Amino acid sequence: MKSLILLFSVLSFSVLGDPFTFYTSKSGLIDSDVHCIERGEEFVWIGTNSGINRLLFKGTKPFKFSKRGTSVPVTALEDDGNFVWAGLKGKGVYKMIKKNYKLIGFRKDVLGDKEIKNIKRIENGLVIFTESKKFTFEFGKEKYEVDTYQNQKDNLTIEINDKILKNNNGRLSRYNPETKSFRYFKSLIKSRGHLNWDRGVLIATSRGFVFYNPDSDSIRFGIPKLELSEFKLNSKDT
Repeated sequence: MKSLILLFSVLSFSVLGDPFTFYTSKSGLIDSDVHCIERGEEFVWIGTNSGINRLLFKGTKPFKFSKRGTSVPVTALEDDGNFVWAGLKGKGVYKMIKKNYKLIGFRKDVLGDKEIKNIKRIENGLVIFTESKKFTFEFGKEKYEVDTYQNQKDNLTIEINDKILKNNNGRLSRYNPETKSFRYFKSLIKSRGHLNWDRGVLIATSRGFVFYNPDSDSIRFGIPKLELSEFKLNSKDT
C-alpha cells in the first residue's frame, strides 16, 4: 500500500457574510458619491460630490455627522491639526477653518482651475498633486516648484491582517500574491482611497464610504492538500 499525495493548485475558499458595511446619504452623508477620506485628531473627514462631512466614530460605527456643502466635488482632503485643506474639482485648493467651516482660497492664481488629486502638508507649506503635476508651495513665498507627476491613485493597495485588496478591472478584489490572481467580492465597488480604522478599513467609493471587516471575509487563499490512502486502480494498489 502506498500513499498518493495530490497537490491541486486551486483556491480554497468558503463564502459567508458580506464583509462590507455601506454608509450613504441615508446614513447622514451629504452625498453618497465619496472621493476621499482623511483622518483628523478627533474626527474622520469625508469628501463627497456635494461637500465635506465630519464624522465622529464609536469603534467601527459613525454616530455623528456634520456637513459643509460645496458647489463642486471635493476630491482631496488634508487635516494638518489646525486646518483642513480641501481640493475642489476645477477650483483648486481651499483652507477650511474647523470652527465655522469657512473656506479660504489658496494660491488661486496657480491652482484656480486645477483638479486636485492629493494634498500633503509639509513643514512650512503644501505639496499639491494634480493628474500630471506636483506643486510645492512654501507659505509666505510667491515662488513655487512644479514637477511632472503621474497620478497613481487608481492603483491603491489595501493591506489589513492577512488580506490584500486591489482594484482590478475597475473593481475592488482580493489579491493572492502566491498565484498573482484576483477574486472578486459580491459587492461591486472601486476604491478611491482608504483609511485603516479599528481592525478594518474605511474605503471611499462612488456608492458611499464603506467599512471593510476582514474578520467577516471568510475567503482564504491557499493550496489544499488531498491525501488518498489505499487508492486502487484496476483492482491493484497504487
